[in-house]
Amino acid sequence: MSSRADVSAPITTSDLKVFYCACGELGLVINRSLASLARRPVDNAMILRNTGKDKMYYKLNALLDREPIVYKRPDGLEKQWRLRCQRCDLQLGYETSDAREASTRGPYTYLLHGSVTETQNAVPIGAYDIPAHLT
Repeated sequence: MSSRADVSAPITTSDLKVFYCACGELGLVINRSLASLARRPVDNAMILRNTGKDKMYYKLNALLDREPIVYKRPDGLEKQWRLRCQRCDLQLGYETSDAREASTRGPYTYLLHGSVTETQNAVPIGAYDIPAHLT
């Protein structure tokens, strides 16, 4: 899964940051630090923009689930298609738009807090943080 757009300035390899799943598999390559990404208030997931002037450049090495999970939110129901590590099946993120048959992703891809790390074969910082609403 990747996102690309027309740009005036090329991205060089020195601009890219590499992140890994806890199992050691390459999880994400992106041209920004994770700390700079906006967060989704409902679950603290990092927001990867796929459209508009702030479109991001990234490669997420993940498989998209065929069926969505449905969550009840205060403003209604939300469908999430989970994105899983290709090696260990750990959930790395999700889409809220059905991107299985589309040539492009929805406006956003969400990366779960604590799902990737900069150090290969290391548990990501925040991997065991449990949101208050789940305790």
